[in-house]
Amino acid sequence: MRALTSQRLLFVFDLVIILSKYQKDSLALCFVYPPMPTAALTHETEHPDIAKMPQSGYFAVLSDIHSNWEALQAVWQDIGEFQCRGILCLGDVIGYGPEPARCVEWVRNECFATVMGNHEALFIENQEIPADEYSMTVTVPIALARSQLSAEQSQWVHHMPFTAEAGPMTLVHASLNDPACFYYIHTDEEAGDHFSLQSTPISFHGHTHVPLIWEDYEGEISCYDATGEEVKLRRRGRYNINVGSVGQPRDDDPRASYVLYDPERHQIIHRRVAYNIREAQARFRLANLPAFNSHRLARGC
Repeated sequence: MRALTSQRLLFVFDLVIILSKYQKDSLALCFVYPPMPTAALTHETEHPDIAKMPQSGYFAVLSDIHSNWEALQAVWQDIGEFQCRGILCLGDVIGYGPEPARCVEWVRNECFATVMGNHEALFIENQEIPADEYSMTVTVPIALARSQLSAEQSQWVHHMPFTAEAGPMTLVHASLNDPACFYYIHTDEEAGDHFSLQSTPISFHGHTHVPLIWEDYEGEISCYDATGEEVKLRRRGRYNINVGSVGQPRDDDPRASYVLYDPERHQIIHRRVAYNIREAQARFRLANLPAFNSHRLARGC
């Protein structure tokens, strides 16, 4: 998809024009979001103490679970195959999918640090979501999350920070360039805006649902595709790693995506994990979610 230039307080979540197989001879145009609710603008950076964690092994970093329990279970099992010291979550635990409460509870129990995504920011908006400004692919799952989450879970979502710094890592859902606006990082210029605010050697983000490696090496910005192989990062470089999406990948690969990071060896691995998509789609249908939300799982877009 062609890169789009972000504007302050106006950002695109899903501007995707897809030839619909489900509505003959028509185009399915997804949605453009208006500004995020101001209620979400007061959350400060969190500083979790990773010294309390084991001092060897990988960090597992995941994002954009989107209430897809089948995908999350598969990723959890895959993480268990590695020596991991902790799990970090980059937000968008909810939205799109049928099991927000179950996924929120898992993240609360299993993740050492979690930052807020744009779907959480929409969730905490007190007013009714304007149907004329948001697609049903968004509004229906957010309404489902509001009905499913307990008071305790909702309070946890309300108190998510927008960013976290843990040792050598910065965690953010989208760009560090005004994190509450959830700007995409598609271009070198947008990556540069992010790097100008990154104070740690490495950062992790999601939001685009496409796994990538952004590198700032002596002022030169480069972007590399995720290969699935172990990647040795240059000590003199700075990195911003897009971990992809657990619950709704959009790089034409329907397998769940997440990242393993070893800070001592300065290495990352983008992991891809197959899961039971048909079972996931059945859960989407059972929850009466828009058909597009389940159909796209099998396409990975």
